[in-house]
Amino acid sequence: EYFLFKFEITTGDTNTTAIIYFANDRTTGTVYGDDFSISRELVPPADGAIANPPAGKMWTPVPELTDEFDGNQLDTDKWHDYHPGWAGRIPSNFLGENVSVVDGILHLRSTSRVSNMSEVVDPINVVWVNSAVVSTKQKIAKPGYFYEARMKASDLSMTSSFWFRMGAYSEIDVIEHMGRPSDPAKAFMEYEFSCNTHVYGQQAGPAPIGATYKMETRGRDEYHNYGVWWKDPETLWFYHNGEKVMTVTPSVPFEEDLHMIFDTEVFTWNGLPTIASLDDPDKNAMKVDWVRTWKLVEDTTPVMEEKDVEASPLILRQNYPNPFSRKTTIKYVLPTASNVKLAIYSNRGQLVKVLSNSAQPAGVNSAIWQGENENGTTVASGIYYCRLTVNGKNAMIKILYLR
Repeated sequence: EYFLFKFEITTGDTNTTAIIYFANDRTTGTVYGDDFSISRELVPPADGAIANPPAGKMWTPVPELTDEFDGNQLDTDKWHDYHPGWAGRIPSNFLGENVSVVDGILHLRSTSRVSNMSEVVDPINVVWVNSAVVSTKQKIAKPGYFYEARMKASDLSMTSSFWFRMGAYSEIDVIEHMGRPSDPAKAFMEYEFSCNTHVYGQQAGPAPIGATYKMETRGRDEYHNYGVWWKDPETLWFYHNGEKVMTVTPSVPFEEDLHMIFDTEVFTWNGLPTIASLDDPDKNAMKVDWVRTWKLVEDTTPVMEEKDVEASPLILRQNYPNPFSRKTTIKYVLPTASNVKLAIYSNRGQLVKVLSNSAQPAGVNSAIWQGENENGTTVASGIYYCRLTVNGKNAMIKILYLR
């Protein structure tokens, strides 16, 4: 499926019109005229149901609740490095110094205030851990929006969380993930995508309503995409890596605007973190690559006539996840039904695996590579190339496989 974007630009005495085709996935296009250029990047919501808005609607970003965390500094126009109404969950308290942006990644670190547990009289009820939080300055998260964050959990017996609150009564926990619970009986949580809803204030009383999804890899092992479509006040759809995996109906309609929050907390019932892990910079940071928020608006995209798509490009999308260790999905877009060869090659150009060699329909197609060769043997870690060949035309992407 393609969309047509028409840009009409005036530069000096020259009126320039550019018509550009974009696919409905992450794509950047640039046109040039005279001494100027225009670039438009499309980063739509996750694949699956959320990528297909209702008829007559289209997704558009909500800038105030979207951040790529580019650079090395927190955007203080969008974020507090504290929680305006809460110091943190005892035995931890939030510390602004534990929030940083490094090389395009938000880091929320948790550290120890003590060097030996003998210094702590009551490790459950006395604060001895410095945790971290960021909360949006604007309270504009609301029903109808889709929210998604790419996160990697810390390697601690603490939560790495993405949630919404600071209204009068409602809380949405997209995920509260335990990176490495110190209670051995809770080790299963390392694979859990756990979401929840709570009711407070005058409407308090009903028990929390949530759900749990088991992931193939642990939250601390790699980045995962966690999303929620707050579809309406009574419907929350939760997504993992672009796939809808859970549905929750809160005990009362969630109709109020909320703040977006990322934080770390000590859940004492899952075991306390160790001082050694809190002092280890390779373990003590929850990391957020990006957060993106989308809302539905009227679809103003012009209808493309058949003659307009004759030059539509052959598109091979970057595989996801990348790097990968178990399996990765490769998607490609065909303007028309065609004979397709999709194959994996080594860094030296040697054929490793043919993923497809057959006729495929027009539109979005996909294949999965599990890091094996033609004989079914697992290949070595390293860089590989995926080449798509259609009607004599080629497209190629680089893939990083880590065993």
